[in-house]
Amino acid sequence: LSTIFPTGWPLDHGLLYSIETLIVQWSGQIWNVLKKDSGMLLLQGDHPGPNAELQFWATRRENLLGIQSQSSKVEQIMEILRRVKSSYYSAFKDVSVLEAEDIDLYLRPLRRQISNLEERSFPQVEPLLPPLFHTLCLIWSHSEYYCTPQRMVVLLQEFCNLIIEKAFAYLIPEELFKMELEEGMERVRISVSVLRSFKKLFHVYRQQIPAYYKHEKDIKLWDFPATLVFKRSDCILERLLMIEDIFATALDFLKLEKVELGGSRGKILSEMVFSMSEEFHDHWRSLRESKYDPFDYANDFIIFFLIQLLKIFGSLLERPRIQELFSPNYNVLLALFNQEIDHCHFILDQHREKSDCAVLGKNMPSVAGNLKWSQELRSRILTNRSNFCQLPHTYEATVYLPGSEKTHKPKMPLNV
Repeated sequence: LSTIFPTGWPLDHGLLYSIETLIVQWSGQIWNVLKKDSGMLLLQGDHPGPNAELQFWATRRENLLGIQSQSSKVEQIMEILRRVKSSYYSAFKDVSVLEAEDIDLYLRPLRRQISNLEERSFPQVEPLLPPLFHTLCLIWSHSEYYCTPQRMVVLLQEFCNLIIEKAFAYLIPEELFKMELEEGMERVRISVSVLRSFKKLFHVYRQQIPAYYKHEKDIKLWDFPATLVFKRSDCILERLLMIEDIFATALDFLKLEKVELGGSRGKILSEMVFSMSEEFHDHWRSLRESKYDPFDYANDFIIFFLIQLLKIFGSLLERPRIQELFSPNYNVLLALFNQEIDHCHFILDQHREKSDCAVLGKNMPSVAGNLKWSQELRSRILTNRSNFCQLPHTYEATVYLPGSEKTHKPKMPLNV
């Protein structure tokens, strides 16, 4: 370098410009590596598993090591920039692989545990969860760079996604209501148990974090809100509990087939029970044949289930005493219907705002595909509205809900 820039020699501005241009391009490539975040897929609405986190840090480590392998050339270029006091020197001098190497090293023990979770059948997953949380606590207390809430939340969310995907594979959502009632009930209960166990262990090990730190080391707690980790898991768990109630109700109605009543009115009452049982089977058949995804918590499955359940009870709700007790619940159903209309309205507004929004029909042109999408959204509301209007005492329910007419009228009047 001394022969290139001896004291008193004029500076070669062409050479300096070429070097700075190279630095700008090179900095851009390095910045593209550094600006990527492991939680980007989650922010985009995807549901990656923990392997995505491990792969992310392994790839970042390899990329930064590739840059570091050219250290001799980098040092020469940096020395040139330093001597000529280039403004690019300070912006380019701090490229380190220490963070990526540390995180990649401490995440490696998770590979075997992830593999075990993936290979183990879902009912046998629960015993694997305590060792998993033990490992996560060790990573948190020993890694210099991974002990931040942002990174641990991402990793825990991804483990939640892995548990949920295994639950879906075990439950087979499209076949769940086509199974035997006892089998479906058992699968749902096992899924509820695993999800609850995962969340319970999180809180247990969260309290034990100080025990994983050695003496004279600052203790960092898992002080981030649990809702950041379990938002999706809680929605799935809520839906599972609802489906469990559906199966429990169905099993109760199934017992009607075995009911035999005696006495002077035994024949008449037995026929009424038989009629109710037949009506239940008809509605249960329609539920089994429906195309609703029971785990799509953004969809209107709640209203669909409630309306079907009310249809099953049929004339039983018209009895004076039962009607008196149950009538206020129509207000709850109407409130849910209001929420469904608001949600569909929100979906429509989002669709309008996105110029590149995907059409529903893959083989349709843009206009036809969007028209098809709009028709299905409209059908989603009209179907629920039609079912809702067929229920007894629906008119009275609107009296108890202030503003219900105002809520529906500007969007879709009930008398259309």
